[in-house]
This record gives sequence, C-alpha cells and structure tokens, in this order.
Amino acid sequence: MKRIALLTFFLIFNFSFSQKKELRKAQKLYDQGDISGASQVLEENQSIFENADEKVKPKYDFLSGKIAQNNKDFQNAFDLYNSVKEVAAIKEEVAQQLNLLSGDIVNSAIDDNGNGDFKSSTEKLYLAYKIDPELNLDYLYYAASSAVNAEMFDVALDYYIELKINQ
Repeated sequence: MKRIALLTFFLIFNFSFSQKKELRKAQKLYDQGDISGASQVLEENQSIFENADEKVKPKYDFLSGKIAQNNKDFQNAFDLYNSVKEVAAIKEEVAQQLNLLSGDIVNSAIDDNGNGDFKSSTEKLYLAYKIDPELNLDYLYYAASSAVNAEMFDVALDYYIELKINQ
C-alpha cells in the first residue's frame, strides 16, 4: 500500500513539474521573440496543459492569448484573456494586455477600413468595444459606421440601438 501511495505521489509531482518546465520553456521562447517556437511548445504539450493545476492553467491560457494576439487572432486572444482576467496572480498583466489588445485591434480595423474590407473592420471594432464597453463606447459608433459602409444595415441598426441604450 505504501508503494502505491508513494508511486502515485511521485507521478503527480513529476507531472506537475513537467507542466511548469514546458510552460517556462515556452515563455522563454516568447520573451526572446520566437513566437512560432513558443506556440509549437504549447501545441506539442497541449495534452499536459489540458489537465493542469490551478496555478499553471491560467499562465498557460495567458501565454496562449499573447501568442494569439501576435498572430492577429484577436477573438481567440480576447477569449483567453477573459478566461483568466479574474485570477489574482496575473490580474494586472491581463488588464495591461487587454489594453494592448484593444489598440492592436483598432489599428488592424483601421487598416481593413483603408483597404475597403468594411465587414472585417466592423467585427474588429465591435470586439474592441467589448473589451471595455464603458471606456470604448466610441468604437461601437465606428463599428456601426463601418457596418453601414459594408451594407450590413441590420448589424448597423443593432449597434446604433446599443449605442443609444448605453448613452
């Protein structure tokens, strides 16, 4: 019985250590600017992180969100940040990253608008609005305007109604 308990403890400890080791490796690659390398480490070890403990999982999600943001996968980054924004250990970092995400989204929406891709611009501006609805209320107006330019009149009307309600 002691052997089984000792073996179980050893396996759990080893599993937890490998999670942290791989996460540190991915974070180090990310910090060095190797986004694809960090992404690859996380993808290769995804099965390890799916059942990660409560201390490792938020850091994994946060790093995954930063990688998604760098890859211009804004919706995925937003979802990942929202899943960890209430974790006390990384709350400030997530808030800062959400502000950076908002700026990246708006810059990308401006580029899309300049290229005539009004539908994409609309979606991105609405996402920027959802990051902080009180602070980014003007992005809802711009999303509605882009929706009109994209001839998505039902969406534009919904955004204008939401804008009127929130004022």
